[in-house]
Amino acid sequence: SPGYDVTTRVFLNFGLIVPVARAAEWMTYFFELVAQRIELGYWAHEPPSHRLLIQIWDFELEFYSVLALIPWGFVQEYVLDMLADVQRGFTGVFHEHLVGTVGGVVGAVVSVKFGMVRD
Repeated sequence: SPGYDVTTRVFLNFGLIVPVARAAEWMTYFFELVAQRIELGYWAHEPPSHRLLIQIWDFELEFYSVLALIPWGFVQEYVLDMLADVQRGFTGVFHEHLVGTVGGVVGAVVSVKFGMVRD
């Protein structure tokens, strides 16, 4: 992929969203919508950043890196990977740490969190 090559170093699953069938349906809608918005340039006016937070409905997806500016292409690829995981039955709330090259920065650590929006 252009500018990024990462591996998971830590993956913490904080439980499943239930009921699982309904959660999978809504998570599919969420990840499809995020992917579509990136593809269509919905956030094109927002440059890569050290922190990106996407909140839609009751879900939030956050990317954070101290070293790297997180490009939207990286987010797109991650979201499409998560969509495939959801379609295989994953409906978890999680926090993941990825290490590798992101936005041209070698050795970058990217923290990714997915969960429900808290009031």
